[in-house]
Amino acid sequence: MKIFKKYKNTEYFYPLLILILKSIYQNMKEVQPYRNGKIRFLLLFLASMTVFSNHYSFNNPQALESYMIQDLNISIAQFQLLYTVFALPNIITTFFFGYFVDYFGVKISLIIFSVAILVFQVMVAIGGYVYSYIVILIGRLLFGLASGGLISSLAAILTFWFKGK
Repeated sequence: MKIFKKYKNTEYFYPLLILILKSIYQNMKEVQPYRNGKIRFLLLFLASMTVFSNHYSFNNPQALESYMIQDLNISIAQFQLLYTVFALPNIITTFFFGYFVDYFGVKISLIIFSVAILVFQVMVAIGGYVYSYIVILIGRLLFGLASGGLISSLAAILTFWFKGK
């Protein structure tokens, strides 16, 4: 892989990243025999649960709409802006996430985007805790970006595991 050659002589600078990448590269060689087994369906179930939890987090503010409007002192239009900033950037960025997934690999991309979703959802929760509409809005924007990348990564890994089936 390109990334291993690029950072081969600089392992002292990125020791953790290199160890993770080498481990994933070794594991990818061992995956091929399992593509025809029943483990594919476990992967499909886990991918479905990932999409479910992502959509659950996306729709979480809807259940709190009246409380958020009242406590944050915002209008309905401002509340709906939370959904707009989630979805709007993904119109453009989804194309770039495909290149990101191809360059870094599916596993690394899944890890990066999953951790990013966790961090940004916590940011949204903290924004609600401190009654800051701006923090919630920025958190939703970043959460939406990470969500688009996660969906791209899941599509890539499912395509790999179910290719030709």
